[in-house]
Amino acid sequence: MWTHLMAYSKDGLGLVPCHAVSVVAEIASQFFLSVLLVLISWGWTISYLKFHRPLLLIEMLFTLLVLHLLLGGLTELGNDEYDKYHNYDGIQGVLLTVLRLGMFGYFLYGATRMYRQCSIQIKPFFTTFTIYAGAYLLSFPLLILICQICVPYVRHRIMTIGTIFFQSLALCILLKLFTGNNQYTRISKHKAPPLSSNKTE
Repeated sequence: MWTHLMAYSKDGLGLVPCHAVSVVAEIASQFFLSVLLVLISWGWTISYLKFHRPLLLIEMLFTLLVLHLLLGGLTELGNDEYDKYHNYDGIQGVLLTVLRLGMFGYFLYGATRMYRQCSIQIKPFFTTFTIYAGAYLLSFPLLILICQICVPYVRHRIMTIGTIFFQSLALCILLKLFTGNNQYTRISKHKAPPLSSNKTE
């Protein structure tokens, strides 16, 4: 994106391939982070490690990823339209928002189900995780809504800065939640088993 903007500042056209790659990378990174949060909301690494039907999961994730990338690519088709003020303006952005809301609904359903089943030791961590992860998953639809009620000339700025801000904030919070000696380390299935007290001479 930086290369595209530097070229754009000089010739008013920019580098279309660089811009296209940046859009695809942005959508893919948001998608994979969202999928990770959804999987954890259903108990992955907390109550189980192995998936019962991994091939079905892979097919579902691949289909969702292709849909996200396809819609992201379609957002570039109407960049020259006079009434389009940011990358996700138009029907493509609406469809992408519907997909994100669907992922949030699935996340919320899994988180509610997991919270009812988990032990009292896990509930504090899981409550914190659900609040922060849910806020991130809703950030994209919220930005789309905010852009619709703002004056046109600030919509691109709000969408660009908002997307970068929320994704950076989410990564910082997840880094704090999942690294170091914290609650997740103590309840995770990845935790190493305690050493045996039996010693062999």
